[in-house]
Amino acid sequence: MNKKQITIILIFTALCNTLAQDLIHGNAADLYDAKSIFVNPALIPYQGTQLLCGMKVYHLGILENDQMGFKNSYLGFSTPYFYGFGIGVGGQFFQSPIYSENMFDFSISRRFFNIFSIGTSIRTLMIGYNSDNFRLVDPEDPVFLNSTGKTTLSVGGGIAVIPFRNLSIGISIHDINSPNISLIDDAVRRLPQYYASIIYHVGHLRTIASLSLNQENQIVTVGYVEAFSEHLGFLRTGVRGSQLTVEGLLHLIGPISMNYSYDYPILDALGISQGSHLVGLVFEFDRLPRLQAVNTPPTPHRMALDYKVPEFIPEQRYELLGSVDKLSIVEKKVYRDVDVKIPRVALPRLSWFDIVRLDTTLEAERYVPYQKEIINVTPTRVPLRGTFSDTYQKGMKMISELIFAQPGLRLDILAPKTKYLRAEMVRSQIAFEENKDKTIPIAAPRFLNDRDRKYLNTPLGMVHIPEQDSLIVLSSDTLHITVVDLYQRDIPLLWKLVIQDKEGNKFKTVSGRSDIPETLEWDWFGSSNKLIGPGIFKYYIEWMDKDRNIIQSHVNEIYIQKFLSTIRLKISHDKPVLEEPPDTIDLYLR
Repeated sequence: MNKKQITIILIFTALCNTLAQDLIHGNAADLYDAKSIFVNPALIPYQGTQLLCGMKVYHLGILENDQMGFKNSYLGFSTPYFYGFGIGVGGQFFQSPIYSENMFDFSISRRFFNIFSIGTSIRTLMIGYNSDNFRLVDPEDPVFLNSTGKTTLSVGGGIAVIPFRNLSIGISIHDINSPNISLIDDAVRRLPQYYASIIYHVGHLRTIASLSLNQENQIVTVGYVEAFSEHLGFLRTGVRGSQLTVEGLLHLIGPISMNYSYDYPILDALGISQGSHLVGLVFEFDRLPRLQAVNTPPTPHRMALDYKVPEFIPEQRYELLGSVDKLSIVEKKVYRDVDVKIPRVALPRLSWFDIVRLDTTLEAERYVPYQKEIINVTPTRVPLRGTFSDTYQKGMKMISELIFAQPGLRLDILAPKTKYLRAEMVRSQIAFEENKDKTIPIAAPRFLNDRDRKYLNTPLGMVHIPEQDSLIVLSSDTLHITVVDLYQRDIPLLWKLVIQDKEGNKFKTVSGRSDIPETLEWDWFGSSNKLIGPGIFKYYIEWMDKDRNIIQSHVNEIYIQKFLSTIRLKISHDKPVLEEPPDTIDLYLR
């Protein structure tokens, strides 16, 4: 062996214990770190749909040319919305000058009773040795005679328990089947790896404690203190085994977040290493982008005075026909105040609709995401006794008394198709005796889209309730511009679609060469990725003819109006006091 090979082998031997542990990123109970799905597949149902990737590079102090040879990269995707199951796929890829270890995972998990979830994973494990750098004394050594790599399967699993909103517990096991990683017939088995973690947070502070047993039967302890924000990310510091760790996650633009961590060895035995750097990106499909500030739309009279009639331009050729001449923008905001006196077991039973997760209806003052369609259900006199609990029946009795006490109050029972029989049983209970002559209709909810239907029927579970939410709804997703060629002439050399704001500044341009397409589309965002604001906007086409003259089409207008709807919601155990008596009550059966 040459000096370089001996150095690499010594470094690899010293680092092998640490690197084997570092192949898995994340924490077995962390709901807000995307990398945690590599440790515990049971966390997938508690996270949103996300795509993550990153790389960890080990900085070795005594090597000059092979520092980038030690690196660990990862790529993964997970979603909790796969027909009631959470699924995840991903891979981890560790590379060094003499050894490589690649893992490809498929995970599936399910949440139960909004308190705990169970997950399992199947892993394809591929290990390999670079025989060019790993030369032993005997070149015919039987270990490398037939192969320098091995592929095998590994099985893992985990459980996540969220007994309270501010407490999470996770336990997971990898390599349960102790896969054989020997390159020859000898049985050299990979020992199981165990992970256990508990996280407790109060306000914007979290404490994380973990224990793990690695492949060398060594116990690795982890302790972090973290500052956490739902909107900004987190910053944590602590000790992981023999390393001092600083890690942060920052939400950048819209659904994109950046993850960075630095590990520094604090034991003399690892002095050959000067630490490691991890950089990762996370794309969260469920995260809403930050919205621009709300502007007050000017009145049509003011805008009409600012508008100038375009001058007549000779040799007009193109006519533009827009799909809409008016766009309505509704920005909805909700601010939540959750009473600390609410029992912790009560919140998970609410739905997203109960805490006003913003729907996509366009009406600014509309607070329900559905229309009512009255249906005819055959009357029944089947009693509720024996079918529902006493508490449920007492609730029906209270509603019946409320309806009877207010003659002008209307009650609508809303139920999906599978709940029609139950709806009729409830109606018969409420209308029995005092209200038997009062009409109580049964209606089916008709939603604008599947997204609104899901959030009304999806329970909160143990997720974090954001203090505020916002959403922008557009009356039209796209402006379709039909370009009509009034008479055929030479093909333009260049053309440009120009969209101007009310001050005449260019808000968006789309250009091309040769003939102009018959249809152009615009998504209402400007060149700087800013959403259009209120006012009158103008659009037209400029083109260059064969004589290099710049000609402009007639100018089209589109009127943009913007509304703001704000909801302030207090989630409390106290009985609310209404400023005015209600005229309609919707009883929604889930």
